[in-house]
Amino acid sequence: MRRHLRLVAVAFTALAATAVALAPTSAAAGRIQVKALVMATFAGEASPWFAREATPTPGQPGYVKVPGLATQENPDGSVRCNLARGLCVTVVGTTKSKSGPSTMAILAATDLFDFAQTRFLLVGIAGISSWNGTLGDAGVADHVVDTDLGSPFLGPQLAVPGMTHLKGCQLALQWCPFDTQPLGAYDQAVYRLPLGRWAFELTKNLTLADDATARAERRFYPGEADDTPRVRHCDVAGNDAFWVGAREARQQDAIALERSGSPRCTSAFEDPGVAGALRRFGFLDRLVVVRTGSDFEDQRPTGSPVTGLTPLGLYELLHTDAGFAGFTIAVENEWRVGTVVAKAWAP
Repeated sequence: MRRHLRLVAVAFTALAATAVALAPTSAAAGRIQVKALVMATFAGEASPWFAREATPTPGQPGYVKVPGLATQENPDGSVRCNLARGLCVTVVGTTKSKSGPSTMAILAATDLFDFAQTRFLLVGIAGISSWNGTLGDAGVADHVVDTDLGSPFLGPQLAVPGMTHLKGCQLALQWCPFDTQPLGAYDQAVYRLPLGRWAFELTKNLTLADDATARAERRFYPGEADDTPRVRHCDVAGNDAFWVGAREARQQDAIALERSGSPRCTSAFEDPGVAGALRRFGFLDRLVVVRTGSDFEDQRPTGSPVTGLTPLGLYELLHTDAGFAGFTIAVENEWRVGTVVAKAWAP
């Protein structure tokens, strides 16, 4: 799910160390050998996977309840595994404060799962700016960038003498990084995904879904935003603030580019939490992230109908039935792209 709230830091260092020590090298009796673990953040994103990938329902073999996984979005803390394929699907919850601990809980469940050969796929909807893509686009990322790790300055504070020397400050956008190097000592701000290029090449020619609702919203935006959906190769910004508006979207572009050196096209809440947990277990190089545009991050340009013309107007629009015009095709397209990746790991 998209940007929301503020991160509540959760550190399970001791749990991670114990789980890594127990990580299996071969399958043991009763454990599920997982070839591909698909992680969505709420039920709507997971629905096509549950419906089309022959995952079990409660009481059937392969329906596993994991201690510590339960969230509002996944009340019984379940992971659903197609045992014949080794394909498992779960819901890790929205925001980093849920997705990180949920991923840790799954990885620590070495009495239930064998992760020796597992590849991980994070799928979900996302915000997208009209100059970076359009509704329904699928962004396959090379990096997850935690754009929360910095200091926004919303007034004249940035002009204070001695501040402008900080490397990475985006003066026009009134933002400075928490540290003074592009990647810096706080290296959790950037998570590199080596499988991103492979996943993009595998899926770049797929035909993606579109519908009339998304096309109608695109007509309010000129240029690239009026294109039909396609697979893109671009980074995702992870930020727990539900920001809206062109200025904020440009700021996210600049922060992500400063941090990773690569352009971003989507924004979401949960990705740094998932990536951080996987890195602690030594699994980050096994992760693919697919995020699909469900809504425009920037307000409708002048000349559009009266709604959505300002950042506040866009925020209000996104909380009505007319908001998230790309939701339906975004959910469909994260499955269309994701299932090709998952089948390469778990035929």
